Amino acid sequence: MLDDRFYIIAEYGERAAWVRNVGANPRVSVRVGAERFTARARVLDARADAERRGEVCARSETKYGWGDGLVVELTPDVTPPSGAASPS
Repeated sequence: MLDDRFYIIAEYGERAAWVRNVGANPRVSVRVGAERFTARARVLDARADAERRGEVCARSETKYGWGDGLVVELTPDVTPPSGAASPS
């Protein structure tokens, strides 16, 4: 979680079915642990969102040892539940 938003990295980019689904309908239902909420999803633009994309990929690389792929941002409709924040 970064600035009240969640990020997912799609290893297969736009070939991933869930990324194509987001392109067709950005309204998503999210589950983080036991918490569920609705959000709006969008693929970060490589140029316009370069700084944010770089930060997300770097955090993923540090935490998981991997950070390549298409970055998708999830903006919750309301402030996410306090238990939904993942440690970073």
